[in-house]
Amino acid sequence: MADGSLIGVLVGGALTLSGQVVLEALKGRRDRADALAAASAAARLQRDDIAAALEAAHRALATHEWWPTDLDLPLRTEMQDRRLLASHLTEEEFRRVSGSLRRFAQLQAERKAVVERDGSAAAGLSDEAYYRTLLAYLDVAAARLALARLAGYERDPWPLSLRLDAELEERARRQLRIDESAELCVREASNARSGNA
Repeated sequence: MADGSLIGVLVGGALTLSGQVVLEALKGRRDRADALAAASAAARLQRDDIAAALEAAHRALATHEWWPTDLDLPLRTEMQDRRLLASHLTEEEFRRVSGSLRRFAQLQAERKAVVERDGSAAAGLSDEAYYRTLLAYLDVAAARLALARLAGYERDPWPLSLRLDAELEERARRQLRIDESAELCVREASNARSGNA
């Protein structure tokens, strides 16, 4: 009788243990799905900031003037969102996203200093400021593509067309290490703008 009880205890223990293993596996799968959903939401929020940055830089490049104040929106990335993005993007994608937003924040600070000094955002861009704006624009456009997979969006180019000097763009892409084949924005016919940085 003692052998039967021992077998019953062992079988019961094995069933309980296997049940716990299955429950833990299901919980782990659910936790991973929840983390991926949170990271996808963070990527969509980050992509909104990127869209605002692209719109501002696009306006500056198209008009050769700083963007108007109504386009100067604060970039807001919460630390929790950055952690989620860092854990679900490749290292290269995360570097592109975080670096591009730092570059754009520096451009915003430059614009703010000009507006405070001149009293207006309508000041024309110097050749150097134009080039820094182009760098920020291309960098942020590449970050937009880097977030597409995680955000659940298509890898489509920025839809506002822009006319860029081909040599200047090539130089900026080389500096940013952006492949020439990456479609970052919709193109207008190239126009040579002499005297750029």
